[in-house]
Amino acid sequence: MVTFEAMMGKGAKEMVTATILQNIVVLKVSRPDSPGGTGVVQLLCNPNEAQYAVLSLAQCKSVNIVRRAA
Repeated sequence: MVTFEAMMGKGAKEMVTATILQNIVVLKVSRPDSPGGTGVVQLLCNPNEAQYAVLSLAQCKSVNIVRRAA
């Protein structure tokens, strides 16, 4: 899930949260070295999914990964 600032009608901006990818295979999770550090998650994506992932990272400060029940 990604939260970003979206342009609404008449030039107004609003914070929006959207599900960008779902049912993606997680290959590896690396925890941060320190409590305030950044972790790394490797995902198995097709080229189109990879474009959404990279665009999400470029447009926002952080990406939240949510695990759903099967």
